[in-house]
Amino acid sequence: MLGIASAAATPASSNPGVLTTAPRDDWTAARARLAADATSAASLNTIDTALFVVVMDDAQPLTRAAEARTMLFGDGRGRC
Repeated sequence: MLGIASAAATPASSNPGVLTTAPRDDWTAARARLAADATSAASLNTIDTALFVVVMDDAQPLTRAAEARTMLFGDGRGRC
């Protein structure tokens, strides 16, 4: 956990995936801001009600630590 917390990568603030690494109160406030937008609210509802999520990630971590870091928060950037 310390390795993940001290990772050098700075996640983009606009990617919802980084919410899971934020303190709970910050995460809650950011999620509320996202939910205020109709399109984002629909997306959040789709994610919240999904049975599972398929991630099409091109990362190929070489160690268990790198694999854990990738699964927990990746590089925090979108693929637009």
